[in-house]
Amino acid sequence: SHEWVIASFAQHTSRDNDPQLHVHNAILNRALRDDPLATREGDQKAWRTLDGTALYTAKPAAGAIAERTLAEYLTDHLGVETLPRPDGNGWEIAGISEDLRDQFSSRRQAIGPRVQQLIHEYERKHGTAPNARAVWSMAQFVTLDSRRAKAHSAPSRETLLARWEAQSRRAEIGAL
Repeated sequence: SHEWVIASFAQHTSRDNDPQLHVHNAILNRALRDDPLATREGDQKAWRTLDGTALYTAKPAAGAIAERTLAEYLTDHLGVETLPRPDGNGWEIAGISEDLRDQFSSRRQAIGPRVQQLIHEYERKHGTAPNARAVWSMAQFVTLDSRRAKAHSAPSRETLLARWEAQSRRAEIGAL
């Protein structure tokens, strides 16, 4: 059996400081294993390089396992119910309205009009609507083309929580 060497970086916000809890995992492509050919006298283990192509191929499966594990952890520890998103891209917590989610999706709101413009240009040029894959590619292009550079400092967690609470309250009052 092998143990992975993984550096995990917990992230709490998007580049626009919307709540976006996620983790980046950097996986070392080496493993310490029993090796009779270890280079030093008396060593029984050596670091050996793993096949990067195989690791990359396994990335989607590893991501799916990580998402499911997180969903189960949230259910066990916080009592929330997680549901697959209707678009198939990840999970969401049951009971959080689409309106509330949209409040904290400033990037999606910002790119929407430009994606619609690209869709109309595609329809004008080709005489038909783009398929789902093409629309996804358009959204990816607009997202990457228009996103801010990473900030080197971030507001404190307390500042962000206060900001998000005030934003939610304004929307609730506006809805009333």
